[in-house]
Amino acid sequence: MGRGAVIELDVSEDDDVEILANDIPVARGQVVLRGDRIGISITEVLIRSPEFRPQPENVRI
Repeated sequence: MGRGAVIELDVSEDDDVEILANDIPVARGQVVLRGDRIGISITEVLIRSPEFRPQPENVRI
């Protein structure tokens, strides 16, 4: 993707959306339109279960 790329969304303004990172849900939000710009307003940050949390490998103190 570059500047001016078009991304089609199957949601409209004020619809709830799920925000993913590496196909893992990390937050929920709503689509927000301001003029010709589109954004996501985060309404909830999801807590990841322990199996999805990175584990420290070699912790040195």
